[in-house]
Amino acid sequence: MTFGTHSSFGARCLTAGMVIAGFGLSLTAMAMPLTYGAATYLTARNCTLVTAADTCDGTGPGQRIYDGVIAGGASATTNLTHDFGGGATVFGSVEFGSLDLPILRASSTSAPTTRNNSNDTGYQSYTYNGTATVPFALTGTLDYTTSGSNGPLLGTGPGEGLAFDYLALWDPALVAGLSSASDILNNVFQFGCGPAGVIAVASEQYTGEAAGSYSHTLTLNRDCAGNDIFLSPGSQFVTVALLQIPTNRGGSLDASNTFAVALDPSLTSDAQATLTANLISARVSAVPEPATLAFVSLGLAVLGFSRRKQWPVQLTLSPFQYR
Repeated sequence: MTFGTHSSFGARCLTAGMVIAGFGLSLTAMAMPLTYGAATYLTARNCTLVTAADTCDGTGPGQRIYDGVIAGGASATTNLTHDFGGGATVFGSVEFGSLDLPILRASSTSAPTTRNNSNDTGYQSYTYNGTATVPFALTGTLDYTTSGSNGPLLGTGPGEGLAFDYLALWDPALVAGLSSASDILNNVFQFGCGPAGVIAVASEQYTGEAAGSYSHTLTLNRDCAGNDIFLSPGSQFVTVALLQIPTNRGGSLDASNTFAVALDPSLTSDAQATLTANLISARVSAVPEPATLAFVSLGLAVLGFSRRKQWPVQLTLSPFQYR
């Protein structure tokens, strides 16, 4: 996909499990298992085959990913830093904050001959347990400091760094069955409106900026058909957040404080209170009741006793394929 400077995108998208009321979109119950997850992929690409006047955006000759590290998975958070050598250092993390909404942090500094990137994705599933239909909207606020992206190559030239953020609502079916970090990065990506199950999307790519500090806010308050979003009792949905910060040939960008998702403050105080009290996340759903937790702890203690003389299990991880 190609995104213009400070451009947002949206298109018509209606999927099973949603009905359009006269006043906007109402998400209806989908009865899917709740899940959440996170993935971070830190990469380095080779820019030695292009001149300073040429773009290094990962598509040209020799600009393959020659080194990368990955972390995360279902029911996980991430916190990953890697030194690629030559002065290139990249960091990324995904955690969950208020209402278990995603918080993404990243920073990247490139070597003189590399393009580096932190690719960070977090998603959280919810059930709305309220008794009445309520309006729903989210914001994603991105704060960062960049070496600039206002050169003739708009972020893909030497000494530059740009940011891309993405916030969306999806049908829970789109993340069902994901387990590893590679699963997440290969399947939870920058879907615009169009694919079945994509309910609402907001995204921006920030280029043309001089060196300095910036703050930008995405607002997700309309579905893919342009209607207001409402949650009806029993509604289930997934909130997806993604952050990418490619830096180029000595460029840098620090978004470690942060890309944070929150309820839209323009919602009425009554709507915010209703959502806060009645949105049940996958992380909350996954916490056992005290009696269940005690039973599980007893079982693990017995299991540990029975295995205390065995060698630890060795895991073999399959190689990660990145598109």
